[in-house]
Amino acid sequence: MRVGLVGCVKSKRDRAAPARDLYTSALFLGRRRAVQGTCDRWVILSALHGLLRPDEIVEPSDLAMADVPRPKRRDWAADVLEALGQELGSLDGVTFEIHAGADYADHGLVDGLRAAGARIEQPTAGMSLGVQLSWYGGRGSADREAVGKRRSSSSVTPKLPKAERQRGGRYAPLAKLLSEAEDDTVTMAFEDIESAIGRDLPPSARTHRPWWANGGHTQANAWLGAGYRVDAVDLRQGWVRFRRATS
Repeated sequence: MRVGLVGCVKSKRDRAAPARDLYTSALFLGRRRAVQGTCDRWVILSALHGLLRPDEIVEPSDLAMADVPRPKRRDWAADVLEALGQELGSLDGVTFEIHAGADYADHGLVDGLRAAGARIEQPTAGMSLGVQLSWYGGRGSADREAVGKRRSSSSVTPKLPKAERQRGGRYAPLAKLLSEAEDDTVTMAFEDIESAIGRDLPPSARTHRPWWANGGHTQANAWLGAGYRVDAVDLRQGWVRFRRATS
């Protein structure tokens, strides 16, 4: 048996809905399509509820795993393992295809599944957010040439409401990606950002560190508005690391 485990995301409908339809982000929709195509059954990993069946009616909640203290994440993982045992019986020999961030997988869930005899597959583990979206769009190659060819792909660039595009400018899709991120740190290649916003970054982004300053610029408003700050930039290798801002 192959079972898909799909991590929840922040973007949700504003009213109760079946869990499979509650989450609205491009990331969740891509994950859902993936497991529906490869797995015998699938369930949702919820920061609040633990395990959710796709047809279970759920009220929206703002809780994300990034908001859960690290010691509590182990308690959450233990509860999920128990729920999976009740749902499936023996986990020995079951293949779990996990589509969720490290906050969900790396605090006892994967180790517990393996200890129970299950096999683990994590197709997007280690991928940056932008490359994940590309992968779920059917374009999984992460090399620079392939990413460059994807820049104009509507499957990568989030489709935002007109009012949101006007408020966020050209970097609104980046803000949306970060607002849906599950982890406290998000590392993106410059090409990932270009894929997200659907255009090239200006030359100064690749040559001047102040372009990535946390404030005073339109681009900074995008990541700050999503609750992140630039933590590190490597202009030579072409990547930036965002870290969730703490209050």
